[in-house]
Amino acid sequence: MPLPNDKDKFWAGWLVEGLGGKEKEFRDTLEAVLKARKMPKAQVNTGYVNMWWRRDSLYVDITSGMDGTITTTVHLQEYGTSLFIGRAAESEHQSNYYKRMASSALLETVDRCIRETILHFTGEAAIQTLTDRQGRV
Repeated sequence: MPLPNDKDKFWAGWLVEGLGGKEKEFRDTLEAVLKARKMPKAQVNTGYVNMWWRRDSLYVDITSGMDGTITTTVHLQEYGTSLFIGRAAESEHQSNYYKRMASSALLETVDRCIRETILHFTGEAAIQTLTDRQGRV
């Protein structure tokens, strides 16, 4: 089940020119890339979610039980001729060193897989990394 989009989620985002309308192809490729990475105790699930502004948006959920439970959701949205890719993390702030390390390893791996999938479809010049305008990443 995808994470809710509340303000406390740790997120990263990318806007990729030329991939608008290719959400399903991107999602399927990202799912394969994530599964091929063989992350310890991780599950990858895909589906559709109804957002308040758009119905049937695609998502990929990645949950790791390596040290505690860490969940991330990748939302995919057509944005004109571009594809908006947003990654939200539920458990960015962990209570101890091992949980923080597992959380960081998962987020870095998921972000690397997203970037590899983007580069599978398009070149580096098409990628715009998005940041939170309130000063958080």
